Amino acid sequence: MLFRSNQGVLAGLKEAGDGVEVIDTYVSSADQTPERVFSLMTSQLQRHPDIKVVLGVDGFVLPAYRALQQTGRLTDDMYFASIDGAPEVLQLVGQGGPYRAAHAFAWSLMGYGMGRFVADWVAGRSVPRVMVAEATLVDSPAKARTFLADAAA
Repeated sequence: MLFRSNQGVLAGLKEAGDGVEVIDTYVSSADQTPERVFSLMTSQLQRHPDIKVVLGVDGFVLPAYRALQQTGRLTDDMYFASIDGAPEVLQLVGQGGPYRAAHAFAWSLMGYGMGRFVADWVAGRSVPRVMVAEATLVDSPAKARTFLADAAA
């Protein structure tokens, strides 16, 4: 299993049982270019040809998925999941297959909220000090289609 480090992810994986082996837990944001992720994935696959799970942010997981796809090593029994909800990721979740889940944010709604608060602040009105944006779990083709349609509206 290869993913970008997150203490919550590590804690959750401990509950998966003895069959889980974490082979890498950190990739810096500077390493998240498609070329660097491709290189990392091909190197890791040489050392660990049985990688079945890749977790992290879209900027890492999507290029890892593409690397496996381009090298012919992508199989239906793999599990890819990420956070951010890029349209390309949601389209892959919508197709069914190894890219199975994304925690997606309503970026356009968040942008509208921030713009509105700035306008209120400039006009001298009070604004919230904190804005909480929860992610939506998109873990099926139906949820992916619904999320993409809602985001386009």
